[in-house]
Amino acid sequence: MSFHDTNTRTNQEVIEWILQKINEIERMKDEYDHMLVTLNWMLTYRKLLNEDPQQAEALMAELRLRFNI
Repeated sequence: MSFHDTNTRTNQEVIEWILQKINEIERMKDEYDHMLVTLNWMLTYRKLLNEDPQQAEALMAELRLRFNI
């Protein structure tokens, strides 16, 4: 939105635009949060493969139960 746009739009239009942007960012945040959780599980599993393969398999079994995979 340029400076000129803000001068030609009504206050209500600007409010609606701001709300739309907030919603878009919140949706993206939820997606990124989900990706971070997944990546952290993956990292934990890979580290456990090196340190304690039996515990890594137990973690994988827990994930399969939790997420029906």
